[in-house]
Amino acid sequence: MLNYWASELGATRPHEVTIRNTATVRRLVLLVVALSTGNEDGSSSNLPQHRAMNLLQAIRRWTTDSDALQAFDDQGELLLQSVLFKLLNALSFQVQELPGAHWEMMFGMISSVFAALETSNVTGSSPYAMLALESASRLAVNLIELGQDEDDILSAWEDQSDNILVSAMRLIGHKASSDDKSLRMDRPVRQYLEILSQVCGHAPDRLVLSHGSVAEQCQMLLEPLTALQMLAYKQLLVELTEQVQALSIQMEIKAPTSPTIDEDAKPEDTGSRDDSDGDKMVESKFPKSLWTILTNPPKGFPAMDVNVDADDESNLKEDFSLLSVGHDQLQEEEEEYGVGAGVAAKAEKTMSHTVLGYLLAWKLAFGLFENTVSALFLTMDQH
Repeated sequence: MLNYWASELGATRPHEVTIRNTATVRRLVLLVVALSTGNEDGSSSNLPQHRAMNLLQAIRRWTTDSDALQAFDDQGELLLQSVLFKLLNALSFQVQELPGAHWEMMFGMISSVFAALETSNVTGSSPYAMLALESASRLAVNLIELGQDEDDILSAWEDQSDNILVSAMRLIGHKASSDDKSLRMDRPVRQYLEILSQVCGHAPDRLVLSHGSVAEQCQMLLEPLTALQMLAYKQLLVELTEQVQALSIQMEIKAPTSPTIDEDAKPEDTGSRDDSDGDKMVESKFPKSLWTILTNPPKGFPAMDVNVDADDESNLKEDFSLLSVGHDQLQEEEEEYGVGAGVAAKAEKTMSHTVLGYLLAWKLAFGLFENTVSALFLTMDQH
């Protein structure tokens, strides 16, 4: 049956690739399920490589000639794109050793859906848009991992990485700054943000510095999702370290001013995202957004033995693991004590993430102070 579905799809013409063509959609879904589901012995179903390559060539034709795959404002077509990304994800494992234009095609599709939905108004409100972005993000993460061992995949990633990563950072920033707080506790949204965080985690420092925002990421630092908080911490560390280094260069040229808190900074209309929030350290002023977190500790702050001197992300996750309440624990509490206990556990989990963000903010502040003092003494020694 796998060969039959693959051959039928390979012969499908671009205009037939639409959510309204039930036969095409049915074959796509069945093939995705068959290729993604493990057998009893733990293995997965495979297509012969020549059939997989023929199918990839057909998908390449679809992407250039199918109007449906260019419709990013239609819910049904977004659902179809989500299925197609899942199919590409399954096929990538089977052709990972084969060079060809299919890798450029996959990254090009990811870049297109990211760029289109980044600028649209439906991303935050449409579950179909988030589903398409989640599937595209999973494909991106998978291809990046495969690219560590395959030069052709790595080369295709390097060609498209900047576009994909910039769009991903903007998408996650838009979602984190959304006013709809309740959505963030929904499982589909959490899954989408977690995998999108993994994509953003591959952004090099130069992209973080040119497209990051201190205020935006300080807001992400308090989100009730560990993946977002750790991403915000990592990128804030890059941005603040760079700002301290830039400040130390200024201090070599002129005498340093007294350290203050940037309470009244006004944004300038420069068209750059990192200057739009008044948090860029152009003088010896503490970033306002980070100061706001530090001066507003969570109510009922619990006493905890946490090593805030952990140096890497894995240690941080281990040190702060006592702050999280897992999904299995929530389900067990609801089954044993009723729905009310689950609601209470969610409230406790939200509080735990608030505490985690608060502690990460202090860790950033200590690092910022240490780097600033080191820069000050270095400048004094040079003078």
